[in-house]
Amino acid sequence: MKGMKAAVYANDSLLLSELLGRIEEELPLLEVNIYSSEDFLPAIAAEKPAYEAKNIKNLGDEEIAIVLGDPGIHAEEIRKLDASLIDCTGIFSGYDDLYEVKEPVEYITDRFKGDKTKVRGSLMMPAALFGKNAIDDLISQTRNLFSFGRDRSKVFEERIAFNVLLGGDDSSNIMSGYKKRLEEVTGMSLNFRIIPVSTVFLADFFMENGTEFTGDEDGIFYEYASFNLEEAMEQGGIGVIKHPSGNMVSFTGDYIKVLTEQIIRYLKELTGE
Repeated sequence: MKGMKAAVYANDSLLLSELLGRIEEELPLLEVNIYSSEDFLPAIAAEKPAYEAKNIKNLGDEEIAIVLGDPGIHAEEIRKLDASLIDCTGIFSGYDDLYEVKEPVEYITDRFKGDKTKVRGSLMMPAALFGKNAIDDLISQTRNLFSFGRDRSKVFEERIAFNVLLGGDDSSNIMSGYKKRLEEVTGMSLNFRIIPVSTVFLADFFMENGTEFTGDEDGIFYEYASFNLEEAMEQGGIGVIKHPSGNMVSFTGDYIKVLTEQIIRYLKELTGE
């Protein structure tokens, strides 16, 4: 692996920070260069000054490219790279050497067998779904409730602190796009809520006869034994909670760490670690 380089494109520092921490700990010989577009570069550079983030227009000759956020008009520049591509966005299908990172709920639903239209899901998702600015909203709103202050929200029009936001099909609702895409991809009927936590999600699935959850061979799923969600914040995988009835199964995990775990596994495969 010595001498290998990875280009990381990011437009938000939340997933980027978790990923860089894992790389520094587990892949210290991998050289990492951070790129962003003009709109996001100042914020990324300020968050990670040690990495000297560069404009996406100045992509180098890295052997691995990791795309954490939608690069917009710069997607074609990334497609032209002669590199293995680890994609968190889902917009690079057809790329020759592609490694797809699945959104955590999609990763779970891929492991159901049978008629998925007969599976109903209830999702309780964290603020992290909408990036660092959403977590900033959660923190500032919580603080303001106790200090009687008022800060302008960056993401949520409605209060998320000590509240639950109900996702619907209203096109003006911030959550509608996520719900619609997941239902199209999974074929399942999903209820969707945003709960006032930073990164941990909880998902319940109800199955009819002929459908089942099969798990995976990669070791990302594990039996969840705790009676609270604290353990989920410390794990990189997805905890599975099976119910005695057999027709319901629940999952919990840290949204950012589940994404990062997939990326790190791909990186270890590509670098031979």
